Amino acid sequence: MPFERVLGQAKTAWFRLVATITMTLVWSCGGESKLPQAPPSPPDITPASVTPVTGTDNQTAVAGTAVAKPPSVTVANAAGTRLSGVTVSFAVTAGGASISGALDTTDAKGVATAGSWTLGPTAGTNTLIATVGSIGTPFSATGTAGAASTITVYEGDGQTAITGAAVAVAPAVEVRDANNKPVPSVTIDFAVTLGNGTVAGSPAMTDANGIATVGSWTLGTTPGPYAMDATVTGIPSAGFTATAVIGPPTQIVAVRGGGQTLRVGTQLPNPVVFAIQDAMGNGVPGETITITPDGNGSVDNGSPTSDVNGEVSVVWTLATTPSGTQNLNALASVGGVTPGAATATANPDVETVLVVNGGDNQTAVAGMPVATPPSVLVTDQYGNPVPTVLVTFTPSGDGQATASPVMTDANGIATLGSWILATTAGANTLVAGHGSIPTVTINATGT
Repeated sequence: MPFERVLGQAKTAWFRLVATITMTLVWSCGGESKLPQAPPSPPDITPASVTPVTGTDNQTAVAGTAVAKPPSVTVANAAGTRLSGVTVSFAVTAGGASISGALDTTDAKGVATAGSWTLGPTAGTNTLIATVGSIGTPFSATGTAGAASTITVYEGDGQTAITGAAVAVAPAVEVRDANNKPVPSVTIDFAVTLGNGTVAGSPAMTDANGIATVGSWTLGTTPGPYAMDATVTGIPSAGFTATAVIGPPTQIVAVRGGGQTLRVGTQLPNPVVFAIQDAMGNGVPGETITITPDGNGSVDNGSPTSDVNGEVSVVWTLATTPSGTQNLNALASVGGVTPGAATATANPDVETVLVVNGGDNQTAVAGMPVATPPSVLVTDQYGNPVPTVLVTFTPSGDGQATASPVMTDANGIATLGSWILATTAGANTLVAGHGSIPTVTINATGT
């Protein structure tokens, strides 16, 4: 029955009661006529206000759980008098919440209380309204994320990158609570657990969607498996894996067999090994390298292909000239690769040739030294100068050769200290010789 109809019937009954009482009083007084008395005003039971009880509005609770205090209101008339027996309706208006006991009647203190108000499963604002007839009052509550319950990989797992490079997709995790809702503002620690990679941007914090992304994950210098964990205190961690692979070739280096010493024109006893490597020093297999020796030197394989370790091996026969340092140059068949080189020291072959180097056919006063001390050059069969060879100078007549024998210097030259001609004017000779090598004769004229 509508509230307004109930109120009208109550007023009518009241006025009838007052009239009956008045007539009875008149009759009891002997029928004497008195002035009529105005009946007292009936109590106002019309609800005029619905007000939240202190502490039941603007509460906070974990999303998916009930607020601590169920919503309560006081109902009063226009004069502020609280009304009992008034039915109040409680209804959810936003947030996906639920409420038990959606109807309640005000008690003697004018208070009506809803059942429990369970907030929606998603963090955010929840609202409901308490109404009496056409008047009402809203309630608000904030649902917060629950404690972190799970951490799972969101993206960036199982990637492959070249050694020393960062994976393309920065690893990210997702944190959710017991209601499977995202949990923001959770600190995540990212740490490498396998391999010598590095992590930037750790720890990271989850965003409004419960996602935390590390700055970058750079793999180490060695090809192979790598791993990283993302952890939150108190719950199992989430793991990432990645694989580092060898990068493109960038350089060729001599790794073994360089620095040997042998005579010119002979084969070195140890092979020379080159490695074609990526930027991290890892050998790159399957690359063709061109090997070129100095001069007329040779190798047994001028275009070898790198093995599983990125290495090639060649046997090097030194050139016949020059003596001294010789180079073995290695060049990749692909561009952008720094060439490599190995060196060897080529000693001259045995001394076989002795020739006049300077001081021949001079003229000087008999018994006096010539102006230019005579010198000879000692070489091997290929024309390479031979050092540390003793050369003996023998003058004719009573001439003198000072400081003989003389040792050849680094250029294979032996220079006599001085040649003093014979005391008798005429032709003079100076014979230079070493062992079984044919001698040479230097001439001068004494005047």
